[in-house]
Amino acid sequence: DVGFGGPGTYLPVPFELDREDEQSHGTFRITQDNVHQYLMQKKTDDGWFNIYDFNLDTVYPADLAMSNFFTSTFPESHFRHNLIAAKHLPNGRITLLNKTLTTVVDKKTLIQEIINHNDLLMVMKDTFGIRLENEFNFTKLF
Repeated sequence: DVGFGGPGTYLPVPFELDREDEQSHGTFRITQDNVHQYLMQKKTDDGWFNIYDFNLDTVYPADLAMSNFFTSTFPESHFRHNLIAAKHLPNGRITLLNKTLTTVVDKKTLIQEIINHNDLLMVMKDTFGIRLENEFNFTKLF
């Protein structure tokens, strides 16, 4: 799931158990688990970190529609209370979480705080290609 975000993969990981797949921001693997069936993991200095679990059950279009509806409408959803954008790069990713812009390229991380509304609009346009109409106002983030 290359759209998972956060500590997730930027590229697909081959479905070969315990094969280490090195990407621009870390090493990942899929392993088996007695409780969850399969785990997607990221290598850390302390060992392997579980990102998420999954199984091979059939997923129907209605399951996807309900999941997307839930995450976009549930009052406590992370996506309803934060400004989030992400863009994959050939060797990394750029993410925006509220007014923090994080760029990871070749395992190097640059974190920038956006300081005002106009700068945020410029980042949305220039970095993510999102052109906003005047009625969008993010000043309450600042």
